[in-house]
Amino acid sequence: MRIGLNKNIVVLFTCMIVLIALNSCSTGKKKVTDERELIKVVIDGHEYIDISSFNIHENGEEDDALLIQKVLDKLENVYFSKGDYRVASDRSCPYRYSGIFVTEKSAVRRIVFEEGAQIVVPQSYTSLTKKSCVLHFHAENGSFKELYIRGLKIIAEPRKDDKEISGLFVSETNGNLVESLILEDGYFENLSYTSITTHATDSKIFNTKTINSGFHGLAVINPYNPLIKHEVMVKDFTSIDDRRNSIDLSGFKSLERKSIASSAILENIYSKGSGNGIKIASNWNLEFSNSKILNSNANGFYVNYAHPGNTVDLKNIEIADCKKIGLSLGHDVIFYGRDIEIKNCNAGAFLQKSKATIENLTIIGNESSEFGLTMYDNGDVNKLRVSGIRAEYPIKIVGEGNTLSDVTVFENIDSHSIFVGRDAQNTKIFDANTDKDIRVLQKNGTIEICNYSGKLEKSSRLRVDCNQ
Repeated sequence: MRIGLNKNIVVLFTCMIVLIALNSCSTGKKKVTDERELIKVVIDGHEYIDISSFNIHENGEEDDALLIQKVLDKLENVYFSKGDYRVASDRSCPYRYSGIFVTEKSAVRRIVFEEGAQIVVPQSYTSLTKKSCVLHFHAENGSFKELYIRGLKIIAEPRKDDKEISGLFVSETNGNLVESLILEDGYFENLSYTSITTHATDSKIFNTKTINSGFHGLAVINPYNPLIKHEVMVKDFTSIDDRRNSIDLSGFKSLERKSIASSAILENIYSKGSGNGIKIASNWNLEFSNSKILNSNANGFYVNYAHPGNTVDLKNIEIADCKKIGLSLGHDVIFYGRDIEIKNCNAGAFLQKSKATIENLTIIGNESSEFGLTMYDNGDVNKLRVSGIRAEYPIKIVGEGNTLSDVTVFENIDSHSIFVGRDAQNTKIFDANTDKDIRVLQKNGTIEICNYSGKLEKSSRLRVDCNQ
């Protein structure tokens, strides 16, 4: 009897020691063991569990990455209450090394950050590879139906090495989709690579700001599912000093690979100090309106390449103080523009390899503006105003099939206003009010120049008709 009693006492004593040891590892916050102790928050009809219910440090000093990971893996709706959530290192994950890595097998689908809650990334963030990501959602062996993220704020300390750390990364793989991404009220600062990257089939990004990204502010890409149409809507987006592009729309460059055109709607975009303001480099149709692009270190709006038949529609756009071209179009895009103002750029607009129709285009230069409007093939511009350009020819027509109407060219620096080049066949210029000469070197085809002021210099072999 005594032997059995002693054994029971030993077992009981051992269990007490284990419990004491476990409690001594506590961070000081009570660990939830009963669902009744969970802190619950109801937002827009959805019930969220406050992450502070768990052993989260949220003090900005201790690494919260693994603790956050466990919560996102287990809970569908997660609420981040006010606090600094430190993510200090990444780990090996499929596709890209990440601090926090969520797949379709994880439970989380909705995340809301309270005002004052933020993810902080220290300068000492340890990455196992050159490229890493702070928060990564990845469709690996199945699809996400929906991801909803509100108030996500990621602030990084500037890095002194060449590590490329992204903020939010939402990625697809072949046949595995993120069917819907909604990001609202986001804020990203000092990420050393792209702040936001999305492959999602349907992305909606509202009221979001990126500052000082080492690469793009926002990158929208469809690299894995080219036969599935992708859509993106971006409204009330601000990009400040993002090093490459404020918004980059990309995908497959090769025309040999079949793909379905994706569509983008950009509205109320404010870009300042980026490399390029907005860039298109793939099979995209775009509607872009009510926006400003300022102080770009390269181009304001830039179509790098496109697929034949892609359409781009710009309305009520201001582009100012860019170091290269305000509006640069190329590669088979069909372009429609209305109410576009370009000020103090090195070059105003290049309509190259595109079929452009523009209503109400104003180009105002300064002492460093070398070019105004250059038209290649099949351009049609009505209500054109060009002033302040120091180039010999503020307007150059070098391709065929171009039409200018209701043109005012004044207060430019050099001696000519409009230049029609040797290969500019079938050119039409109607109602041109200029304070300098129009010079025509066109050799072949026809030209119509009607109702113009100023002197007309033309080749003696070319007949100028006026048959409106």
